[in-house]
Amino acid sequence: MKGSASRRRIAGCASSFIRRSASLSPSLSDPDRATIVTIDCFAGRSLEAKRRLYAEIGERFEALGIPRDHVSVILQEITQENWGTRGQPASDVDLGFTIEV
Repeated sequence: MKGSASRRRIAGCASSFIRRSASLSPSLSDPDRATIVTIDCFAGRSLEAKRRLYAEIGERFEALGIPRDHVSVILQEITQENWGTRGQPASDVDLGFTIEV
């Protein structure tokens, strides 16, 4: 899967992007398994919630045979006024949930 990319849904986040690229980490024991997970989500999660998310992602990739030290996560937090949905800012829409984790 060298250089491949795919979209995956991660609970609690609006979108995610998973990319594998050996060229990003040639010093790893198995660089072909280097994986970058990019998550776009609303701002508002605590550092502890982020730590739990990163740990869970690492565990799930380990279960797939990708070593934890081969996985990097980039979390991009976006304020609701900078996220458009239904033709308006998410801050103006009742999304049915709040983010205070």
